[in-house]
Amino acid sequence: MVDRLNTITDPATEDSEPLRQDIRLLGDILGNIVRDQAGDEIFDLVETARVESFRIRRSEIDRADLANRLASVPTDDLTPVIRAFSHFALLANLAEDLHRERRRSVHVHAGDPPPNSSLAATYAKLDSADLHPDTVSDALATALVAPVITAHPTETRRRTVFDV
Repeated sequence: MVDRLNTITDPATEDSEPLRQDIRLLGDILGNIVRDQAGDEIFDLVETARVESFRIRRSEIDRADLANRLASVPTDDLTPVIRAFSHFALLANLAEDLHRERRRSVHVHAGDPPPNSSLAATYAKLDSADLHPDTVSDALATALVAPVITAHPTETRRRTVFDV
């Protein structure tokens, strides 16, 4: 199981199949945990919501259909469903992080140049521009550099979600 998570894919492609496999594996593990800890009824509710969500995304059913189905479910039963989806989003984020690192490693091992948005590429561009170090230093001294911190759209690390 762990070997598959660390597999380096073919450097000639940006294959996302390992990412899909990782997400599927983590989803299966989460499903088993939901079934073990919350029971088959909650697991089935999570699965129904998951499948219906895909159908909504493919425009096969209307969003109101799922909303109506869930409206009759007691809040105590919905809480573990919400929690399961939150945990799944977190696991998917972790799988994406792993995949990004996997792809970076493939490119490094292949000897590919660093991505344009990386510091390594910036250093290489500055070096090839044959600028005097004082010119670069002066430009950086007057530059406004500020971090922009935003959450991923599926970021679920907010404590309130897990404390429900």
